[in-house]
Amino acid sequence: MTNLHQRLMDQSVEEWRPVVGFEGLYEVSDQGRVRSLDRVETSVAWGRRVRCGRAMKPKIGNNGYVQVMLRRPGERHTFLVHRLVAMAFMGCPATGLHCCHNNGNKRDNRLGNLRWDTSAGNNADKRKHGTWQGGERNNNSKLTAEDVKLMRKLHYEEGISQKTLAAWFEVSVTHASNVIRGVSWGHI
Repeated sequence: MTNLHQRLMDQSVEEWRPVVGFEGLYEVSDQGRVRSLDRVETSVAWGRRVRCGRAMKPKIGNNGYVQVMLRRPGERHTFLVHRLVAMAFMGCPATGLHCCHNNGNKRDNRLGNLRWDTSAGNNADKRKHGTWQGGERNNNSKLTAEDVKLMRKLHYEEGISQKTLAAWFEVSVTHASNVIRGVSWGHI
């Protein structure tokens, strides 16, 4: 079976549901696509006109997630597509839950690839998939894993104060304290 044939078969069983909060204006599919619906718009400039529905062209945000801009009269909002899919098909999440990608691919917004989970579950996924941005992988990090080990050794074995270590490693005293206590860099 060719890829095109498979895609056409997949689309024939694609299920569409209203976007939560934008019912009657937009729909989202279990395949992660978003479309606008036909509607009548009224404007002072051109009067009444029918606007035909169409598939939305998603954008990739700075964070790597797929997003679309949805509009209502007088307002517009940008939404992450994976959250629109999850809310339409799995309901609104309980407080504190995140929408997680099972395979770690931020652009794979199919319903079967999404789930609601805790922050800890989401972070465990990031480590499993290699997308976690902690420690040295964080572009804003001033310390390396070796710095952290040395900082802890100097504090606990040599008795050097957090204030002195903060000055030596050019970080704030609060950050030095968090690193030494394992609040930051807890994975080391």
